[in-house]
Amino acid sequence: MYAAFDAFNKGQVTPPTSQLKTKSEVSPIGEELLSAEIPKRPPESIRTSVVESAAFSSPQLPATMYRAYDEILPGSAERILRMAEKEQDHRIGWDREALHRASQHGHLGLWLGFLIAVIALVTSASLAMNGHDLVAGVIGCSGIAGAAAGFIRERRGFQRFLPVTVTKSE
Repeated sequence: MYAAFDAFNKGQVTPPTSQLKTKSEVSPIGEELLSAEIPKRPPESIRTSVVESAAFSSPQLPATMYRAYDEILPGSAERILRMAEKEQDHRIGWDREALHRASQHGHLGLWLGFLIAVIALVTSASLAMNGHDLVAGVIGCSGIAGAAAGFIRERRGFQRFLPVTVTKSE
C-alpha cells in the first residue's frame, strides 16, 4: 500500500516533466499542497483486540442471557423456554415412533422367518415321503439354519436397546 510513498521518498520515482506546472498555473490550494512535505511511511499501527466468547455445556442458556433477552423484548425468555420444550417433545415423539417401528419391523421379520421355516419343513417332509431324501434334507437344513440365523440376528439387534453396564476395572 505504501510502496509508492517508499519509492518516492527514496528518489526512485520522479514525476514526468510534461506534468509539472509553473507557479502561475497552480491554484492557491495547489500551492499549499505543493509546498507541503510528502509524509513518510506511517508507523505500523498497534491494534489491540478483545474477544469474548462463551461456551455452554447444557441445552439451556444461562439465566443472565434470559434476563438480557427479557430486558430487550419482554416475555421473550418465556417464549424461548416454550420453544425448547416443544422441540424436546417433538424429538421424544420421533424417538418413540422410531423405536416402535423398529420393534414392529423386528417382529414382522421374526414371523416371516418362522413362516418360511415352517414352509421349508413341510416341503422337506413332503419331499422325504415321496422318496427325494437328498433334496428334502437340503431344504430342511437350510430352513432351520435360516430361522436360527434370524433369531440370533434379532437377539443381537434387540441388545442395542438394552442399557449398558460399565464395570470398573482396577
